[in-house]
Amino acid sequence: MDAQAILELFAATLDPAEQTRQQAERALGQAESQAGFLGSCLSIVLEPDIQTGIKVAASVYLKNRIQRGWSPDRARQLEVSPIPDLDKPEFRTRIVPAIAQASPQIRQILVPVILTIVNHDYPDDWLELLPSIRELLNQQDAHAVYTGLSIFLQLCRHYRWNSKEVLSKFDAVAEEIYPQVLSIGERLVGESSHMAGLMMYDVMKIYKMIAARQLPPVVQNSEVAQRTVALFLQTIIKPISAEVMALESWSEREQNPWLKAKKWASFNILRTHTKYLSVRSTSLSSGVKDLTNYRKHYLATFTPEIVNVYLDHLQTWIRGEIWIPHSTLYNIIAFLEASVDHKSAWKQLEPHFHGMVTHVIYPLLCPNMDDLELFEDDPVEFVHKCIEVYPETVTVDVAATNFLSTLVRKGKQTALGFVLLFLHKRLTDLAEEPMEVAIAAQKVGALRILQTMAPAIMMKNSPCQDQIEAFLEEYVLPDLANSAVHPILRARACQLINAVANVHFKNRYTLQAIYNATLQCFYDENLPLQVEASLTLQALSDHPDVRAALGGNIAQIVQHLLNLSKKIDLDSLMAVMDEFVDMYPEQITPFAVQMAQQLRDQFLSLASELHEYNMQDPNKFSLIAEDKTTAGVGMLKTLTGLESSLEHHPELIQELEQVVLPIFDAVYRHHLTDFYTETYYLHENTLFTRKTVSPEQWQLFPLALEAQKQVQYSYIEDAMPLLENYVAFGAGHLAQSPQDLGLLVELVSGLVDKSNDYKIPVDELTLTLKLGIRLLETPELLHSGAMHQFLEPLLVHTLDRMVLEKASLPKMKRYTVNLIGLVLGALVNHAGLTFQVLESKSLTDPFFALWTQSMIHFDRLDDLKLELLVLLALLQLQDSELPTGVQQLLPQLVDALAHVLNALPEAIARHEELAKAADEHDFGDIDDQWADADFYQDEEDEDEDDNAVDTTEDTTVGSMDNGPTLSAGNSEELTDFLNSKFHYYDSGDFDEDVYTISPLESMNPSVVLKEQINQLSQKPEQFARYQQLLATIPEQQRGVIEAALLQG
Repeated sequence: MDAQAILELFAATLDPAEQTRQQAERALGQAESQAGFLGSCLSIVLEPDIQTGIKVAASVYLKNRIQRGWSPDRARQLEVSPIPDLDKPEFRTRIVPAIAQASPQIRQILVPVILTIVNHDYPDDWLELLPSIRELLNQQDAHAVYTGLSIFLQLCRHYRWNSKEVLSKFDAVAEEIYPQVLSIGERLVGESSHMAGLMMYDVMKIYKMIAARQLPPVVQNSEVAQRTVALFLQTIIKPISAEVMALESWSEREQNPWLKAKKWASFNILRTHTKYLSVRSTSLSSGVKDLTNYRKHYLATFTPEIVNVYLDHLQTWIRGEIWIPHSTLYNIIAFLEASVDHKSAWKQLEPHFHGMVTHVIYPLLCPNMDDLELFEDDPVEFVHKCIEVYPETVTVDVAATNFLSTLVRKGKQTALGFVLLFLHKRLTDLAEEPMEVAIAAQKVGALRILQTMAPAIMMKNSPCQDQIEAFLEEYVLPDLANSAVHPILRARACQLINAVANVHFKNRYTLQAIYNATLQCFYDENLPLQVEASLTLQALSDHPDVRAALGGNIAQIVQHLLNLSKKIDLDSLMAVMDEFVDMYPEQITPFAVQMAQQLRDQFLSLASELHEYNMQDPNKFSLIAEDKTTAGVGMLKTLTGLESSLEHHPELIQELEQVVLPIFDAVYRHHLTDFYTETYYLHENTLFTRKTVSPEQWQLFPLALEAQKQVQYSYIEDAMPLLENYVAFGAGHLAQSPQDLGLLVELVSGLVDKSNDYKIPVDELTLTLKLGIRLLETPELLHSGAMHQFLEPLLVHTLDRMVLEKASLPKMKRYTVNLIGLVLGALVNHAGLTFQVLESKSLTDPFFALWTQSMIHFDRLDDLKLELLVLLALLQLQDSELPTGVQQLLPQLVDALAHVLNALPEAIARHEELAKAADEHDFGDIDDQWADADFYQDEEDEDEDDNAVDTTEDTTVGSMDNGPTLSAGNSEELTDFLNSKFHYYDSGDFDEDVYTISPLESMNPSVVLKEQINQLSQKPEQFARYQQLLATIPEQQRGVIEAALLQG
């Protein structure tokens, strides 16, 4: 297809008629795989006489085609035709001059193409790229230089996101090009045009990419470093044009390229300081062994200069002579915060921190007119923007609070004392002023300062904690209880009380007054105030008096929370509701089903909105969708808590099951993966509390499995407790339903199959094997023989994986034990078939060698019970039913039987102890994040070397072809081996499972032993062999077996 025909197709894609557009798009899809297509598109883009709309369409198509088809692997993944190799050399030659020649609009579209080609072709197939960049940067034409900067920026991106091996080659590239870039920046800083701003923006982003993962030697050169810092500072303090300042919105202003350059200049200073000036920094370039000299020189030479320039710049801003962009102001304050950590920088900053707090930090924490308008006009947005604030949020008020927090956390006693005095004076002065909006805003700023310092003030060794109650009485409670006060101030008062809620109130009437005022705010009509009051009630509920008062009104409070959650999607509201449900189960029981119905309806509505949104564009990120998802997760958690609180009310649990079933159906059917974790948890909890699997639950069973398959089993760990409960409470149904049982076995077998395409981590495979063992040892399935028809493929895949991974097995204890356990379960189920498969693969002797070597790790109660069943089952078999190698191994297996019986009492006691601890929720004390810090000692942090010593104990399991070989006659070897190792219990790596219901839970080992020996006594041949085997083991071991028989 020639260029003219392609041009006509692009023109047709802009036709108003939909049919014409679709025909043109299909024709382009057919033409794109032909040789010469890329060249034709590029010619269309560069032709000056072609309409702009057509050129834009061609450039967008060209960009997408390259990004999808340049790499053959990427093309195969996306199932598109790869770009012919014959087209690539010519395109690489033309693309750089084309970008230099293109209009700004087209240029912006085409520049990302460079990164795609570089990622695949550079440097081997594009050796001329670096010379082309150097040539462009040396020209006098601004467009050419701009092109050179933009293309070099793409090359830097390539190195930033690549492997360490590729990154190591970047030093030479930076050495060659960065000095040119720096010189260009030094020329640009004196200009003010829009084009110069665009170029300076690229200069700043180039440094950002260069220093993102390492610090190349060229950047550490003292002269280059001095020029770089000077360029950054000159850019930051460069006056903003009157044209930009004429824009009313600060967000519009910050779209100007010069202001973007300021942002990244200040970011680069901050990032260099935080990433490379720490003694612990490991972000070294391949050619640099140590950053010590660079760090010392930078801190001594550049940091003082940066601090001085920043303080002067802030002084000018305080006087109102300049406006500092918010993003730049954030980075400046964040740099000063980071400077607190450095002794020399703090000495320079300390004399100015009074002014910083008074004239910078405090004003930034007072809500401005935009905040007040948002509070009134869009309360939902205000909550998300101004209430759900996290330390990593990039806003100037967060920078201010982070600065204060660091001052306090680093133990700057003078700072804490000054701030408290400042707050006292400020609030005293404001108390005399009439309550206008401006005064309320200033009070908000003061309370937010105190809220920021609350963690330090609330420390048990804090001299300020005793003053909190009086402070609340004098400065907070009057406004909190006054409905005439602006609600934004009352909301901030709630936040402060939330932060200091754990204070010990000497006067219970003060606490009662605070509770009553907070409850009044909770029922106020203002949404942000209601939200804050909700969180404060949750915090205050730790006080017994408040908890008792809440209990008397909990039905109305929870109902109000439900109504509030309909107005705003907020995870924290669900957390409050969840805690109240857990706190007041008896009071909530009467209306639990009604509450669950409301939560279900809200969730289904929210899930429907998310499903429609995902159908429109599944890859599009949206903060609104994220908020809805977070709120939905909270609803599921609350429903789970509600369900658990009703565990002892079976009639309500049955009703509740019917309420939540539509949730499971919606999530699984529409593949709402963001809710999978909490949905599986709720679903598992539903089965657990019901202790049975209803017909409706069996209808959902295939959906739950299909949902896993759709996501390549990436949520299998979350789903496993649910599947185990289906087995635990639905074994009778599974024994009678080969179809449902087959689905479960297919899941296990498919994941264990070494030829599958699922990238399942070893931990998840371990859990999958555990599920397989559950199926094999569940009494209903075992006695009915229901597993027999599914056994062979499951066993084959397990053995194949065992062989495939035999070299790694010694390093993976849990995984290996479960691999062995599944084969042992198969022996218990159908020994004949299991031996047939083992023999067909010549794996009988290797498997039993692996098992006997790994017996020391079968120390959990379930593992020991399973071993007992297998050993007893083997004794029941005739010699003709046992492979020769197993017959020779029988003396050692009888000896192992004694060791299993000897270990069982300790395992049972340990299991019972852990189960009791789990029931009591004894998780120990959680250390306060501030507990180890002494905030009232003015000390500098000292750096210490971390000398890690490897104290790891060797706890590897056996292998299929290494370790001791156990054969006939070496019973003493096995006895010594087990006696020396069997006591070992690695609680860290191999915890006892007390949270799931085991099929062997009701099994009494002594009773089973006695029953099996009695059965054995009815088989003369086997019983005689057993008695002969007993005579071969040590007397102590025989005594263990005899004692266990007496207990049965």
